[in-house]
Amino acid sequence: MVFIPPQLLHMDMNYLFNELISLGEYEKAAGYAANSPRRILRNIGTVNTFKVILLSVFKVSVGKIRGKPLPLLLFFEALFITSHAFRRPVDAALTLEGIKCGLSEKRLDLVINWVTQERLPGSISLVHTISGISPHDIIRKLTFSEEAGDVICDYGEQDTYNKAKCLALAQMIYRECGLHRKALLCLCKQGQTHRVMEYIQQFVKDFTSDDLLQLLMSCPQVELIQCLIKELNEKQPSLSFGLAILHLFSVDMKKIGIKLLQEINKGGKGAVESLMINDSFCSIEMWQEVASICLQNGFDKLSNDIMSILRSQAAVTEISEEDDAVNLMEHVFW
Repeated sequence: MVFIPPQLLHMDMNYLFNELISLGEYEKAAGYAANSPRRILRNIGTVNTFKVILLSVFKVSVGKIRGKPLPLLLFFEALFITSHAFRRPVDAALTLEGIKCGLSEKRLDLVINWVTQERLPGSISLVHTISGISPHDIIRKLTFSEEAGDVICDYGEQDTYNKAKCLALAQMIYRECGLHRKALLCLCKQGQTHRVMEYIQQFVKDFTSDDLLQLLMSCPQVELIQCLIKELNEKQPSLSFGLAILHLFSVDMKKIGIKLLQEINKGGKGAVESLMINDSFCSIEMWQEVASICLQNGFDKLSNDIMSILRSQAAVTEISEEDDAVNLMEHVFW
């Protein structure tokens, strides 16, 4: 076997690639670069070459050329399809550029295929691909990044018909990048409350009360809040009921706050007491403020129930504004 020095091979590959370009054989050049030995032409430099050609020769940045597919898109198609043949996955920069290229050509179908092709077993739907398969079952072909997820989310905002698909795809990318807050937001925007709760339970250590309150700002859904403030599988609620009410009324989300109070009010005093006892965050002063909000918004009975529960659990006959800020749970267990 004849040994070819890397420098010489690199020169030969570039020469042949540039020769194809000069002859206008852009499709052949794209395939040649994507399949180049030692990944010599599988880089951003090749991408930039195609971009320059489009702008300087054809005066376009996206779209078809004389009825033919964009050469840059052909390059990425070949690049991602053959990625399994190389020991290293396509790097983050190339992956991002490929996703951008596919979306600019309105080929969401290609982007879905590229992103989900890493999953095993072979033929499964996007929804099944995204849910329930461990990251350990993945053969890495691409390298995901936060920017890749953001680009797909932005595309979904423009293409409302495919928004759900884009959110599902972005959620998968965010999750694999360990960006759990963004992944959770994607699930919320899809209205998948059950999966939101499962996700929070799975990555409970990654979410703080502030994270969940910020989530409510982006997805103000009463059903979601109700799930967050209740026990799940005998575990503490993910979010404090009192804190949620105080936050909603402090950030001009009064309508959502009132809807939540209406739902809580339907459960009667027993439901309110359960929420309060399981709330390890709110102090007595905070509960007094919640009761005051209820009173100001026409929920007199709910306000009275809260104050009655406070007196009962704290074993005092009167709670005044001069009382120290004590957590209700301390009185229950001490």
